[in-house]
Amino acid sequence: MIMSPLSAPLQPKLATAQLIATLQHALDRKYEQMREAARRRWEIANAGRVDPSDACVRVRIAPRPVH
Repeated sequence: MIMSPLSAPLQPKLATAQLIATLQHALDRKYEQMREAARRRWEIANAGRVDPSDACVRVRIAPRPVH
């Protein structure tokens, strides 16, 4: 393959961008695996019970006074 003089300096940048994309993809997959494993553990630990996270939050909405 013949490279033009302008494309040669771009090769290291292209390789770096490809490496970053590959690493990002690997991190995304690992994060998804960890999240799924945590979800399965949560479901096993709380099987047949009311989800404790549902009971932890109480929200109250009140109108703001108009000045």
